[in-house]
Amino acid sequence: MNVLTAKQVAEQLQLRSDRTVKRLGIPFVRVGNGRGVIRYRQEDVDAYINLRLQYRGLDEKKEEKKKRGRTQDRSRPLGVPSLLSRAHLQALRMGNTGGGKGSIN
Repeated sequence: MNVLTAKQVAEQLQLRSDRTVKRLGIPFVRVGNGRGVIRYRQEDVDAYINLRLQYRGLDEKKEEKKKRGRTQDRSRPLGVPSLLSRAHLQALRMGNTGGGKGSIN
């Protein structure tokens, strides 16, 4: 079994700081009395990498191409949602007792 320090794991993952390694949630082993020293197993580092492995699929490439030439989508209304119609207000006031399906004509 190969154990690594936080600094070695940071180098392996190409991170700037060993403090970042501690925040990643990789399982570790405490070695020694009291607080001891923290060591990481190579298997756990590999498992961390494998769990976060992402493949670029065909669907993602298509979506990326669509996003490149687009400006912001402004089809959604901004601000306050639209006001309720008279039928909606009456249905709310009457407790939606007119049809049982919850739909408003």
